[in-house]
Amino acid sequence: MKKTLTIIALFLLITTTNAQWFWQNPLPQGNRLNSVDFVNENLGWAAGNNGTVIKTTNGGSNWTIQQTGTTNLFLDIQFPDTNNGWAVGYDNKIIHTSDGGNSWSSQSTTISDNHLNSVFFVDQSTGWITGRGGRILKTTNGGNDWSDQISGTSDDLTSLHFIGHDTGWVAGWNGQILKTTNGGTNWSSQNSSVTDDLHSVCFVNSRIGWAVGNFGTIVKTTNGGTNWSYQSNPSSEHLRSIAAVDTNNVCIAGWSGTILKTTNGGTNWTLQSSGTFYELWAVDFGSQNKGFAVGFSGLILSTTDGGNVWTQNSGGFVNMPLNDVFFVNSNYGWAVGYNGILHTSNGGSVWVNQTVRSTTDLYSVYFVDVDKGWTVGDSGKIWHTTNGGNSWTNQNSGTTNRLNSIQFINANKGWIAGASGSLLHTSDGGTNWQNQSSGTNNFIWSVFFLDENTGYFSADGGLIKKTTDGGLNWSQQPTGFSNDLYSIFFVDANNGWAVGPGGMGFPFSLILKTTNGGSNWTSHSTGLMSPLYAVFFTDLNNGWAVGHEMLKSTDGGATWVLQTNLPTLGYESIHFVDQNTGWAVGFNSNIIKTTNGGTTFISETELSTPETFMLYQNYPNPFNPSTKIKYQLPVSGYVSLKVFDVLGKEVATLVDDTKEVGYHEVEFTPNNLSNGVYFYRLQSGDFTLTKKLILIK
Repeated sequence: MKKTLTIIALFLLITTTNAQWFWQNPLPQGNRLNSVDFVNENLGWAAGNNGTVIKTTNGGSNWTIQQTGTTNLFLDIQFPDTNNGWAVGYDNKIIHTSDGGNSWSSQSTTISDNHLNSVFFVDQSTGWITGRGGRILKTTNGGNDWSDQISGTSDDLTSLHFIGHDTGWVAGWNGQILKTTNGGTNWSSQNSSVTDDLHSVCFVNSRIGWAVGNFGTIVKTTNGGTNWSYQSNPSSEHLRSIAAVDTNNVCIAGWSGTILKTTNGGTNWTLQSSGTFYELWAVDFGSQNKGFAVGFSGLILSTTDGGNVWTQNSGGFVNMPLNDVFFVNSNYGWAVGYNGILHTSNGGSVWVNQTVRSTTDLYSVYFVDVDKGWTVGDSGKIWHTTNGGNSWTNQNSGTTNRLNSIQFINANKGWIAGASGSLLHTSDGGTNWQNQSSGTNNFIWSVFFLDENTGYFSADGGLIKKTTDGGLNWSQQPTGFSNDLYSIFFVDANNGWAVGPGGMGFPFSLILKTTNGGSNWTSHSTGLMSPLYAVFFTDLNNGWAVGHEMLKSTDGGATWVLQTNLPTLGYESIHFVDQNTGWAVGFNSNIIKTTNGGTTFISETELSTPETFMLYQNYPNPFNPSTKIKYQLPVSGYVSLKVFDVLGKEVATLVDDTKEVGYHEVEFTPNNLSNGVYFYRLQSGDFTLTKKLILIK
């Protein structure tokens, strides 16, 4: 048969949806946190990447994710009281809340600037913002209007602190420190005695303050900034944030997990054990003893003794950038990456670390059942388990090449692909691996077999090859592109997809599709400049492609929808067990899950009268401290919505009333329930439906 190539360029950013995915690792979330602010030892907020704002009302025992309505990166957050707060960041973004963060609204300034670095309010009306290029803004009406102040510098200004309405300081690049004594009408430069970039400034009164910055820089003043003196300390790391409890007790947070503490105003600084070597971006104290430090991948540390001992306050793992995820059913799954293997037996509600006797980075994992599985990685390493990952043994690959992809069609027959055209095959579960000739030296990224005979691999240079004899012979498929292809996936003998980054003459990330087993491939331009790393379809219609962002198709890849308002950005792998239940993993140990295919519930006002009864999966799930449950009624009538524990005991009644036809939502906030699995049941007329929810405290 003559093989031909059809190229169809379709730009896919015509449609976007708000996707319903929720965090499973780290918890409460995994975006980097750049700022933290506490108004007392119980009430505090943190802000960071991807529009993240989280809040605690019980001293960090529980954190809730707040809806900010944006994916902008926030660099700073500050509350002058328990209700009024502001967060600022990239793209001139300012958001404000007057109800403690339950709702946020955008504020704008007519002054255009790319980055706003720091915000400080002395009350609910008067505040300042600093930014790039010497920018200082001031408001006297709670942010409804902002006016530009003349800083006298073009250096980026990274931090500010005020004592009252008149006296304040700003710190920035190149050792810049500015001071005002009239609310910012005039700013004067102070000699900081250093030239390193400064990232944080803090004062305890009008005389005593500190500023910190790169390469372990700490400077202190005891006369309001007229003179600044350098303070020696045991760190050479970039110091990002300083918090002073009083004139003697001060803590500093910085990169490589650095926490410094002084009890004598900085005469002596001691390096505290943080328990992490990852970046810490901010520190703050809500009382003399209770403090928090935040940073990389949603990491939250807390202290209850003034900074002597720090413990991890956030949940999950933050040191395992993940490359692949695989589930054998809705409960049992594995994720592998740069520091090992994570495993869940309850759909991801809890992930545990499984140890292999190696520091090898792992790139792919595959299981044929809940017991038997393999994972592969650098230096030709193959690890095999027969007990669900409780223990792993090394299998001999016969190569030191990096191994990127593994797939089995049963417990015996499997294939591995990797660097330099490496292709391995086993017919005895990996006891023996034999080299197969791939016919290329290209870096092979992905291998996929439909059965023991028919398989494909995708590689650098737009290369796709196919075999019909189990890998003994491979024939090249005509893609027409030189883009590297990172992932290939088939749902049957005819329909398959491959994805990759942009390339020479074709700058956008690429999706290829075939409907005839690879004889012809059609191309779909995503309009995205960032690469796509993985593609997965549950059937002929429903599929996802992930990279820095996520796309979804419900028509077999003819059109793709960019999913927005995701919990995070940056995915290496995605896996679904059905068209609703799936997981995506990637940068910074991130694991997110959906139970409705990633589609967000449409608001009541947008929907017509429902035709059937329906009880939706609660969101978020797992949850803490509250979750929302939606249901729909095709007719008016009495409705009962109750929650039960695993023994069938009723623990809560959410609805016990007559309800009108339409769409309804109820919020469930259990106050006296322990961690665990619960069930919620909807009854109306002859209709009854029960679903499971998971409470995590």
